[in-house]
Amino acid sequence: MKIRRFLPESARWLLIKGRTEEGVKELKNMSKQNKCDFSVEEFIKTKIMFDADDDEEEKKETTVLQTLKILLVTKLRMRCLSVFLVWFVTGLSYYAISLYSTSFSDNRFMNLFLAGVSEFPALFAAYYAVKLIGRPRAAFLLMFICGSSCLMLPFITAEELSTLRTIVAMIGKGAISAIFYAAYFLSAETIPTLQRSSCISIASFCARVGGFGAPFLAYLGKTSPLTPNLLMGAALMFAAFMCIFFVPETRGVPLPDTTEEAISNQRIYHLHLCRDLSMKSGDRFGNKPVDL
Repeated sequence: MKIRRFLPESARWLLIKGRTEEGVKELKNMSKQNKCDFSVEEFIKTKIMFDADDDEEEKKETTVLQTLKILLVTKLRMRCLSVFLVWFVTGLSYYAISLYSTSFSDNRFMNLFLAGVSEFPALFAAYYAVKLIGRPRAAFLLMFICGSSCLMLPFITAEELSTLRTIVAMIGKGAISAIFYAAYFLSAETIPTLQRSSCISIASFCARVGGFGAPFLAYLGKTSPLTPNLLMGAALMFAAFMCIFFVPETRGVPLPDTTEEAISNQRIYHLHLCRDLSMKSGDRFGNKPVDL
């Protein structure tokens, strides 16, 4: 019972299972915490989300075939593949930089310490970046910073520039840590509700696959010092442009419940990074629905 105070059960699941009293209690708590005017009783009366027919339909929509359809058939495929690429490159670069961080300067212990400390300000910066400039732009900026630092490091070789080398390396380490924060927004807010958990799992798997390759990339630096940084820099730059070209801006947009709603969000920047993508009044996604 004490654990449920910190990890409450899903109100939707409680209502579907007929535990209405507990579900109503959780909905009231959610309404109170979010400080919103929400009539729980009126919501329960509609029973739109909790009919047996809807529950059966939901089971059909959460099958493996439906998830594969999202990834391979619909117009969401490039968005999903771009998000998966971001996760893969981030996982690869994060662990490769972590393993390679002890060689940034002569003092390997200080390098390792600074590599860990650099993550704290980076995560604070990512928190405000996704709120102020949006999800794709924040991810693009962070990947661009990390990619630039990776491309610069091989050319800062003089001993008198070891301090500059360490600073550039820590900026890259902080940026790659912050990308993970932005990547969760890209995944969760781009994918429809019924496929969200499956696609986030696939995205996390892509990051782990990237992590598998990190030790080999770091070991490659012993025979070819330029190669690891150049590969990471190029991969990060490519993933950054894929993100800004194919992943829509989801800041201020409700989470899509269906594939049609996800596709209808066409707030994509392309090269117009300074463009305002404010939603039109009365339009849930700022765009008209489009075909699959």
